[in-house]
Parts: sequence; structure tokens; C-alpha cells
Amino acid sequence: MAGLPNLANPDYVRRINRAVDYITRNLSDPLPLDEVAKAACFSPYHFHRIFHGLMGETLASFVKRVRLERAVYLLSHRAGTSLTEIALAC
Repeated sequence: MAGLPNLANPDYVRRINRAVDYITRNLSDPLPLDEVAKAACFSPYHFHRIFHGLMGETLASFVKRVRLERAVYLLSHRAGTSLTEIALAC
């Protein structure tokens, strides 16, 4: 991605990690770009560019993948949990 600032900037990495933490804590809630960008102290436009550059996927793809991974984990480790409960948790 040409034109991106230095993505190895430790401040960017720390702020994107803060956004990832926010996402994993709030997977059962809607995660609009504005809210996640605010958690990382970026504008939505800049956050999306930096997130994609550092993570290699868009915010929407990342959220979808993490929700699916959590659902798979819950399916395999919580035998008595219904699919509806797992879906609502993810």
C-alpha cells in the first residue's frame, strides 16, 4: 500500500493493539468503524488504512474471522451450550 506512513511506528502498533483488545472484549456487540477507531485514537479513515496495513485484512474481515474463531472454540469446549447461545455470544 503505497503512501502509508511508517507502519513500524511503535505508537501505531500500540494503538492498533488497543483496538484489537477492544474488539475482542466486545465481540457480541456491533463494532462500527467509528467506535473502534475511537478506541485507538485515530480518525476512522486513518484507522482503516493503518489497521489494514498492519493486520493485512480489513476491520470487517478481522471482526468476522475472530467471531468465527470464538464460535468454533465455544462449540468445541462448551458441550452443553446451545447454538443460539453461542451465536449470541459471538
